[in-house]
Amino acid sequence: MLLCRKDYSVSVLLSEIKNRLPYLSSDKVFKKYLVYLADYGLISYDGHIHVYHIEKNGIDLLSYIDIEKEREMVADSNDITITIERGGV
Repeated sequence: MLLCRKDYSVSVLLSEIKNRLPYLSSDKVFKKYLVYLADYGLISYDGHIHVYHIEKNGIDLLSYIDIEKEREMVADSNDITITIERGGV
């Protein structure tokens, strides 16, 4: 499982994501999503060792998705839409 590890190289993330989300097959689109995930604090990037780390908010989001999939009996990830908004100050 992806969450068992702490740090992920871009190639490992890309491989895992492509296996789980085949519609996200473009490397360019994938890297764009990584930027958004980092911008919203769901993942962070360590440029010194070139790895991504899933932050607590990211793990919380993945857990929430799993709970909702079970509760709503959603079998296909294509049936899920996630909208993330920044909180105002």
